[in-house]
Amino acid sequence: MRCLANYEAANKNLERARGRNKDIPKAETEQQEACKKFEDISALAKTELKDLKKRRVLAFKKNLADLADLEIKHAKVGEFSSISFYPNTSSRNK
Repeated sequence: MRCLANYEAANKNLERARGRNKDIPKAETEQQEACKKFEDISALAKTELKDLKKRRVLAFKKNLADLADLEIKHAKVGEFSSISFYPNTSSRNK
């Protein structure tokens, strides 16, 4: 966040320098440096977000499989029991 604020401040300073027609090269170099730092941070943040998304998807898949296993385990009454996934559907349609 700080790099973004520095980049925005450098852009404002460059516009002010152009308006006054004074110290333009200095303001341009500061703006370019701030832009490069921001882009470097942005690239790092993108890789971190992709890694986070990958970890969350894997954790979700694992938890979903565990939940399904538990539901199947608790739904078994006997060896040949029939499981009704939609109980009382005929009474809802009335």
